[in-house]
Amino acid sequence: MKEEKLEQAESMDNSVVGAPEEPIERVTPIETERTKGHLLDVGPGMLAIDLPAGYIDSNGALHSFAVVREMRGHEEDILASSGPVVGRLSAIITNCIVRLGDVEDRRTIAQATREMSAYDRMAIFLAIRRISLGDFYDCMVTCPMCNVEQHKALDLREVEIIPMPDRMARERVDKLSSGIEVRWHILR
Repeated sequence: MKEEKLEQAESMDNSVVGAPEEPIERVTPIETERTKGHLLDVGPGMLAIDLPAGYIDSNGALHSFAVVREMRGHEEDILASSGPVVGRLSAIITNCIVRLGDVEDRRTIAQATREMSAYDRMAIFLAIRRISLGDFYDCMVTCPMCNVEQHKALDLREVEIIPMPDRMARERVDKLSSGIEVRWHILR
């Protein structure tokens, strides 16, 4: 079954206007029981992720995973343009989501992106970054003890995305060890 889906994905025309002729290097997708073996998850340039909070649609259904594609020239232009950052990131996230749970309709995905939690948006944008530019993020860090600057490569596959304990709950109350109650809500 998996081999059949892989053959179907390989036979699909994944060409992008102006893209180089050489094949895109495949990034190993994050696979879960829900997304494992999904046709969209085996193609090059796509990645499936579990969402930490998930999107609850107007019917009350939870969509707890997303399949994203790599950024293309249009999304890179959006990223480099001027204007409010949140709006530009929302446009990139909307464009790059191929599937949100069972949803593939572009209008519904655009609406879901606007209503999505900040935590889900960050997880999706991290996945888009990984599939577009690779799993390693190069940066310079300064040691607070000796003030020496060093080059580091962070492996973005190691960023732990922790799901909410109850993805259907948008608010919760926790009691701290001090006895104080803290009310939490999902940031949008």
